[in-house]
Amino acid sequence: MREKFLSVLKYLPIVLLIIHCVVIFNFSAQSATESTETSTKTVEQVLDVINGDKEVTKEEVKKAEPVARSIAHFMLFLVLGVLTALVLRNVEDFPRLFAVLSFCVLYAFVDEFHQTFSPGRSFEFEDILVDFAGSACGFLIYFAVQKIWRKIG
Repeated sequence: MREKFLSVLKYLPIVLLIIHCVVIFNFSAQSATESTETSTKTVEQVLDVINGDKEVTKEEVKKAEPVARSIAHFMLFLVLGVLTALVLRNVEDFPRLFAVLSFCVLYAFVDEFHQTFSPGRSFEFEDILVDFAGSACGFLIYFAVQKIWRKIG
């Protein structure tokens, strides 16, 4: 029974990677209006928590929204980097780094191209740079945790 569970468990990283790619794909499929509404709502909620009793102004939201979008890109691709590294966990370190970063940057390009088909959206090279940074950080986090895990285990 345990062996059967472990044999199924080995597919979990690929399933999570596919699900995460679909999540990114769905965000890119949003129209500019939907995307703005999503990020505005999120920024308002975060600023409400930060500001406490003080009311959040439209100017504050407008200033914070581009930063929030960059953070969202970074975090989505950080997770993509971790999941891709996990899927490729049996590959040697340097080839794995190359494969992870190649896959993530390719996915970032495809994602930016895909969003050009959504009303009001455009291809932003700056987003690809942020996505790359997130992917690289994701790989580094995975790599560091893996090294620590091997030392203590």
